[in-house]
Amino acid sequence: MKTELFCRFAQNEAEQWRILALDYLHLCKDKFVSFYEDIKQNQEKELRRFLKFFRVVPLEEKRFDCLRRHPMNKHHRKRKDIGKLSKFYCSEARETVERAVEEVRNALLEHMLVDLPLGYSAKEED
Repeated sequence: MKTELFCRFAQNEAEQWRILALDYLHLCKDKFVSFYEDIKQNQEKELRRFLKFFRVVPLEEKRFDCLRRHPMNKHHRKRKDIGKLSKFYCSEARETVERAVEEVRNALLEHMLVDLPLGYSAKEED
């Protein structure tokens, strides 16, 4: 997995994510941040936040009833633990990801939004 081509791909994708996230945080006046982990944990709450932020006319409660009956995670396959990231990323890619995550984390905090969820890291775990 740690081929030179994949390493360059991972570095490029991390850099593109960093640029996109920082542009959004620095250039947009009104900001809405929602993480996948939060959506997965409480879909209804996050959807209500989204609708309120974007001033969408409230949905009928029966729509939320449907969401409660058919939660997002019910349809996903079980994911196997992939282990340490060192299996997949070369050290240069891990460093690029780590720098990108730290820069975006700092920008989120600078704009008084939220911190990234725990686990947003490419650092080696003990």
